[in-house]
Order: sequence, then C-alpha cells, then structure tokens
Amino acid sequence: MSRTLRCSTHGEAQAAFICQHLLATLRDGTPRGAIWKRDEDGCINSYCGDCDKRLDAAGDEWVGEAQAQLGLTVVCENCFRRIAEINGLPELG
Repeated sequence: MSRTLRCSTHGEAQAAFICQHLLATLRDGTPRGAIWKRDEDGCINSYCGDCDKRLDAAGDEWVGEAQAQLGLTVVCENCFRRIAEINGLPELG
C-alpha cells in the first residue's frame, strides 16, 4: 500500500522519507550524496553520504549517533526527484 501526502508545491503525491541533510539540499541546492531505495510500500527512503558513514559505523543499524543525526522527515516524491537531480542520481524507477 503506497503512502501519499499533500505537498504545497506538487499537490497529492507519493511520500519519500529522507534525512534532515537531504532536506537541506532541497533548500540550498548543495549536493550531499544520496543513497536511496524503495520500501515495501513503494516509498523512497533516502539519506546522505554522511548518514551512510554513521550507519556503517553503527553496524548498519539506526542506533546511537546514526539515529541522533538522521532527523527523519517526509517530503513528496517529486521534491525528492529534485534532490536526486542535484546529487546526480540516475532516473528513479
């Protein structure tokens, strides 16, 4: 089952879950690296390169510093497409 939200820019759209640092990318246009995948509901889950390093150091679990710095937030998939473009990601599937 997909999850949708109402975006002030794009209207009704699929949800994308991102770290606080990628939200900053959306605001300032600065690439921070982006690792992403779709979850079982078809939603994008993505985090920046620094969060990836913290996740690796935490044994691939969102605990401790990795969890504290994540700052999980939700944007629409269309907003995430802008983040992907800024970070040079290929077309999203």
